[in-house]
Amino acid sequence: MLEIATTLQFCSLQPTSVALGFFDGIHLGHAAVISRAVSGAGQALRPAVFTFTVQGGDGSKKSGQGRIITEQRKHQLLQQLGVQLVLTPDFSEFRGMSPRRFVQQVLCQQLQARRVCCGFDFHFGKNGAGNVDTLGALCAEMGVELSVVGEVRLGGEEISSTSIRRLIAAGQVSRAAQMLGHPYQVQGTVQRGNQLGRTMQFPTINLPIDPQMVLPRFGVYLSRVYLPGGRYWGITNVGVKPTVGSALPLAETNILGFSGDLYGQPATVELLDFLRPEQKFSSVQALYDQVQKDVQTARRTFAGRQP
Repeated sequence: MLEIATTLQFCSLQPTSVALGFFDGIHLGHAAVISRAVSGAGQALRPAVFTFTVQGGDGSKKSGQGRIITEQRKHQLLQQLGVQLVLTPDFSEFRGMSPRRFVQQVLCQQLQARRVCCGFDFHFGKNGAGNVDTLGALCAEMGVELSVVGEVRLGGEEISSTSIRRLIAAGQVSRAAQMLGHPYQVQGTVQRGNQLGRTMQFPTINLPIDPQMVLPRFGVYLSRVYLPGGRYWGITNVGVKPTVGSALPLAETNILGFSGDLYGQPATVELLDFLRPEQKFSSVQALYDQVQKDVQTARRTFAGRQP
């Protein structure tokens, strides 16, 4: 069971092994830091994460900006990695703390940290004044063990949240998933659309894309769909549906092998691979013909595989 505390008023009742970081994507580099904290906890310490949220961000996102995962998804992934406690205050609660005060008050007093893990480029304290050397000196002074995880690379390329955002914005979701260790997701409640897909014999579900999330390249993707009743393959159009005129970005998914009413139900769509850019067709019939081709491509790709 994952315990989540959202304020610095929280105090841990038992000693902890703490991973430090923003962990905005829980990519392979983040997972390496978190896993070291979990494995180092042993039987005596509680595996914990100190991260934070940033409130008040606006909804307008340029290419390559925005969240990679939701807070809910972050907590799911942390629990899967073996974390038992997450302290996630708003950044404004501690942004003015000196490095010494952060280690003494937050890590030692409130989290009872006996072991701390972070990445090689970790900064903390007011204006980011503290680095891993600062942290090492303060931890040594206060009797806390520090473990620093070096750079994690994939195929010679540094894994970073910035790189992953660029990949998602460019439609390179399969490469982004390799760096993340999990696919990019669109989560939400199925909304009622204009019923065009149903009249074309390709019924779809519509999920609005959270404006705080990184916006994938507009186009058609192979996808995996999680519904309350199971998992399915799908094809997903990310965009504004230019042929029929839609203003807000949506993930519109045709679920292969499924029929039923899902309006108002929760759903998660994972974007697996980019098929083609979004297009404006000359007619609804031309759109129908292309959707048929997309479905055939998806069926060939997924043939014999379980979602």
